[in-house]
Amino acid sequence: MQAKPKPDAESAGKPAEEAEFLVEEFDLTEREASELVTEGDSAATEAQAAVQKKRKQRAPLGNAPVPEAPDSDFTADSDEDRLKPVVRTRNDRTGAG
Repeated sequence: MQAKPKPDAESAGKPAEEAEFLVEEFDLTEREASELVTEGDSAATEAQAAVQKKRKQRAPLGNAPVPEAPDSDFTADSDEDRLKPVVRTRNDRTGAG
């Protein structure tokens, strides 16, 4: 098996820029794009982090406040608007089909 020739640094571009192009134009995830343009897991992780950082800087709502999650998902029995109605009909079906 022959070794893969390494492209010139000038013509290759930075892996993060190439991965960002793939993410924007081809709807790949940051991880998939980073793995395509780099060799090795650590290089892909670095490229992925760079792409995420660039996209976060450009995000129009990146610094917008996020609503707080409710303390619990409990719905009280007295909150009838959020409860599913119960139909009081008898189920006369027999057999499974």
